[in-house]
This record gives sequence, C-alpha cells and structure tokens, in this order.
Amino acid sequence: MTDFESETKPADRYGGGRSAARFINIVGLLVILAGVVGAMISAGQFQTYAGNPMLGAVAIAYCLAMALLGLMLAAGGQVMLAAFDTADNTKAMLEQMLARGGGAEIPRSEAMPIAKTGQS
Repeated sequence: MTDFESETKPADRYGGGRSAARFINIVGLLVILAGVVGAMISAGQFQTYAGNPMLGAVAIAYCLAMALLGLMLAAGGQVMLAAFDTADNTKAMLEQMLARGGGAEIPRSEAMPIAKTGQS
C-alpha cells in the first residue's frame, strides 16, 4: 500500500454547496422524468387533441424540451459536485506536499524579493 492509498478522504468543506448541487441534480432528474412521461402520454393521445394532430405534436415537443432542460439541470448539479471535489482534493494535495517538504511553497508578496537594477 502506498502513502497515497493510506491517506484518508479529504475533509468536506463545502457542505452547503454540495447540498445545493444535490438538490439541483434531483430536481433535474425529476424534470427529465416528468418530460419523458408527458411525452409518452401525449404520444398515446396524439389524435385526441381536439381532432388536431398538430396540437399533439406541439405537446410532445414541449415535453421533450422539458426533458432536455432537466438534463441540463442534472448536468449542472454534477458539474458543481465535481468542482467541490476538485477544490477539496487540490487542498489535500497541497497540504501533503507542504507536510512532506516537497518544495511546494505558497507564494507571498513579502517573500518575493524585487530584483534591483542599480537604478533609483
């Protein structure tokens, strides 16, 4: 087992953001479900929309568009979760490098000397 494998999972510092991302993801999945079910119901009643099949086609298109928007919501929630995971893992990697003395230093403005050119 390597040092990396023995490390524990980084601390979760974005609990509220993760909760919001999960909520957005769940809402997106519900919108997808509603859109697909609505499209199936509309397809089943295609000819019964006041005798005008165009209304059935519009209803199906609306439901499929709703499902597509739900997919975008779910994808947005997943992207948010990935961003939080990246932030947590990056901080954990930096802490490990600093603890092991791997040469990684956090740059600070006072620690960076200004080169003197000999001119005042």
